[in-house]
Amino acid sequence: MDSSGRRGRSDDRYHWLLDVHWRNSFSFVSCSSNCLFASPRPISPTQAVFAEQSYSLGHNLVDDRMFEFLGDRSQYMPAEVVPPLPPSRTRLLMLRIQQMAVRVAPQSDIKAFSKRITMVRTKPLFRKVCCLCALLAAWVSPTVPRDAWPQWGGPHRNFTVDTSNLSLDWPGGCPRELWRRPLGPGFASMVVGGGRIYTMYRKQTQEVVVALDARTGNTVWEYSYPAPYLKGMDMSTGTGPHGSPLLVHGRIYTVGVTGKLHCLDAKTGRKIWEHGLLEEFGGTVMVRGYSSSPIAYRHTVIVTVGGTGHAIMAFDLGNGRVVWQKQDFKNSHSSPILIRLEGEDQLVALMDRIVVGVNPKNGELLWSHPHDLDGQRTASTPVWDGDHLLFVSSAYSGGSRVIRLEKRGDKTTATEVWSHKKMRVHHSNVIRVADYVYGSNGDFGPTPFTAVNVKTGEISWRDRSFGKANTLLLGNKAMVLDEDGQLAVATLAPQKLDVHSKCKVLNSRAWTPPVVAGSRLYVRDQKEIAAFDLR
Repeated sequence: MDSSGRRGRSDDRYHWLLDVHWRNSFSFVSCSSNCLFASPRPISPTQAVFAEQSYSLGHNLVDDRMFEFLGDRSQYMPAEVVPPLPPSRTRLLMLRIQQMAVRVAPQSDIKAFSKRITMVRTKPLFRKVCCLCALLAAWVSPTVPRDAWPQWGGPHRNFTVDTSNLSLDWPGGCPRELWRRPLGPGFASMVVGGGRIYTMYRKQTQEVVVALDARTGNTVWEYSYPAPYLKGMDMSTGTGPHGSPLLVHGRIYTVGVTGKLHCLDAKTGRKIWEHGLLEEFGGTVMVRGYSSSPIAYRHTVIVTVGGTGHAIMAFDLGNGRVVWQKQDFKNSHSSPILIRLEGEDQLVALMDRIVVGVNPKNGELLWSHPHDLDGQRTASTPVWDGDHLLFVSSAYSGGSRVIRLEKRGDKTTATEVWSHKKMRVHHSNVIRVADYVYGSNGDFGPTPFTAVNVKTGEISWRDRSFGKANTLLLGNKAMVLDEDGQLAVATLAPQKLDVHSKCKVLNSRAWTPPVVAGSRLYVRDQKEIAAFDLR
């Protein structure tokens, strides 16, 4: 409903759910502060972060801070400044939530949902409100739209793709090309959402963030800023930018090779805020340029920075305020991931000579384990599959290892399962399928595609069908794009690599992973970007 009580046409399901009227708005619930915070306008499914975070009944839902979304602009305010809700209003809100449950839930499931509500109603009044909000949040928990690829590695940061309605059997061995256009140099990946593609490239001494129309490839907007290379940088292997943008709540977050962190309006390219991770905070100067891709957690964007007291930092998504800065490690080129270990969220980062897990709410160290390679040569993203086994790898003398993570009380233990130098992943990605990880093995020499048993470290096979390659997992098949621009569809199995088709889609160095959003494939190299139809 809008403020006058009329139902809206767009996002009706969420509109009706979220637009609860207390002072003409919906209120987020915080059990610890006994207060509710309001959003004067309905929010879209992708903005409804509270839904996926409200699994902890009776806990403060959003880290002691309430979200206020105003259209495409996000503002955050400490919970303590919000007045408590009167008991009469609380009862009214609870009644409205129950009414909305019936409107939101599918008819076939209303009976089951009503049983959940009846169970919750035995709890104290305010607790009931929190629990009901959490139940509704879980019921209509927003998912990333199929036509979106919002961050490095995709929706789950693990390079997996929903294969519904996609065809990997291409006449002539290559998908149908939709468009192709020039693009400046850079290895930054693409992110896709709202009918647009966002990426970065370099133009002389400037870095450029660009938004393209996903249907045509035409430029929608560009935002450029000065980014002269810093003393000590050697960009002979590629000009950068290297890191992938992040798309969240209608905003684009980027970090260039000189550590400039920007928050831009995704519709217009207008700058909202910026920070210099190196000049402001004394971050590690990377010889090849900053490469790590930012990651969102609740109301923060988290980046690796490097340095004493601020190796990892979290900034408020809305205004760029520093939320926390912790740890004393030097930086690396690797991008962090979020994992969930026995009910606890952890941020995993492969830093300089060490892999760590920190609490994404406050940056406190939860565990660490040595990984003997300096961060200037460490680039691969850690791999997690929810079975307590974390795979990390580096090229050169780093090698690979698997670390078993387990909770013992409120502590996390990190125990090495195996390590060796038979698998050395450079800057390409690794995907996991069942008990095996697959990826390119090597740095500047031969880089055979390799299968490794994640539980034992045993090498199952090596295959030289590709040069150094990045991979997407699409159901039971893989899409492989190597550095020479060869695109292939293959089946990955412990016994062998079975290549079904291969064609050339790019003509210069292609170190950027392919992206699939909806029914389209997007690829780029150092000179151009192209889109293909996968229907």
